[in-house]
Amino acid sequence: MGIVASNFWDTGRTDDADPVTGLTSRDVYLITKTWKTLSDGDATVKTGMEMFLKLFEKNPQYQQLFPFRDTPKEELTSNNRFRAHCISVIYAFTSIIANITNVLLLNELLKKQGAAHVPRGVPVHAYSELKDVLMELFSKQMNKEELTSWDKFLKFGFTTIAEEAKSTDTSKG
Repeated sequence: MGIVASNFWDTGRTDDADPVTGLTSRDVYLITKTWKTLSDGDATVKTGMEMFLKLFEKNPQYQQLFPFRDTPKEELTSNNRFRAHCISVIYAFTSIIANITNVLLLNELLKKQGAAHVPRGVPVHAYSELKDVLMELFSKQMNKEELTSWDKFLKFGFTTIAEEAKSTDTSKG
């Protein structure tokens, strides 16, 4: 009956947690549904800018890791290099979320992000700080159930990214 009801009302099932990600089909449904509103059309650049502006507000030192490091904060939203980076990051998230049910590919996409950011000097703890920023932003737009699903997904995702970054960082060994 649950499958029929889930398909009929398109609410997603809640009983089948993935052993790797811990996500249920209901979590996947909520994440993909809410991500669509955050990443469609003009929302792409808006979501990216909100994320980076909040990250830089809480951790101003991180702006130094980017090519727009010398751009004053109040000029970032009109800086095309900043806007382009915001869009690129949202597209990377979209790619990850599009593969949320393909755990092997999802893991590789996340590990690729971790390895790619090591040469840029991104500290491993930055991923948990980015997770906190995203959850703060999402809390203004999502209900408790959606936030719980996102929290579970971001914990898994950023842990995977951070572990890969640690294993890739040869400067630590």
